[in-house]
Amino acid sequence: MNNKKVSIIIVNWNQKAFLLECLNSLKSNDKYSDMEIIVVDNASTDGSVDAIRGLALKIIQNNVNLGFSKANNIGMEMSTGKYICLMNSDIKILPNCISIICDYMDNNPNIGMVGPQIFYPDMKLQMSCRHFPNILNQLLNSLGVTKYLPDGKYCKEATIVRNTKEVDCVSGCLQVARRDAIAQVGLLDEQFFFYSEDVDWCKRFSNAGWRIVYLTEARAIHYG
Repeated sequence: MNNKKVSIIIVNWNQKAFLLECLNSLKSNDKYSDMEIIVVDNASTDGSVDAIRGLALKIIQNNVNLGFSKANNIGMEMSTGKYICLMNSDIKILPNCISIICDYMDNNPNIGMVGPQIFYPDMKLQMSCRHFPNILNQLLNSLGVTKYLPDGKYCKEATIVRNTKEVDCVSGCLQVARRDAIAQVGLLDEQFFFYSEDVDWCKRFSNAGWRIVYLTEARAIHYG
């Protein structure tokens, strides 16, 4: 079997228009020939699956909405790539985003996970990396005061970062993970139906000694 360098796992639930744009951006803006693309559909009713047939990708159709974590795990278990990219269906890839990440990880074998710089559609930066949550930053966030505080490990959980750096967590809207690291730490925790599974996964990577990097040379748009 001629395995691809990276497996792209896209979980979809009734997001046909976004999904088509996501797939088209991959084909137009990256090394499409070196990608294995797997769409896991959580029982969409908007014609998503019919719309993407014939696009040279693998389609997994679930009979019910299994949630984000379980659907991604199903895709990962079918994947073959050296790297595995979990990508939301409302992501638009900017030029060479995935290949830049994979090349960076090739050159840095102690990095287990990378996230790109994420923008809103108007090209304003999104907060797409964060510190691990702790009692203090959660309390300050709930009180609405973190926006008035300088960045710091004990002040803000999430922040705008403009330079490549090692971080605690990268956003689950687009994460590229090393297969060898996943084999060590395990798949997503299916107790998380949607949200927070990315922070938990990053924590397990970190606990196992894998570095997590926010890479600004790689860029994507997230409609959110």
